[in-house]
Amino acid sequence: MLVNRYKNNPILTKDDVPYPVATVHNAAVVKHNGTYIMIFRSHKLNGRSFWVKP
Repeated sequence: MLVNRYKNNPILTKDDVPYPVATVHNAAVVKHNGTYIMIFRSHKLNGRSFWVKP
């Protein structure tokens, strides 16, 4: 299998997140029951990790 980098990277930036963050990284996508779900790690503006419960 040949994997190519998506030419429009990044597909998620800090400006896409609906709350103020300094970074967005470690993203992953999974298909669950026919729906794609993305999880990612972000840091608040003070550098601390941020967790949002679904």
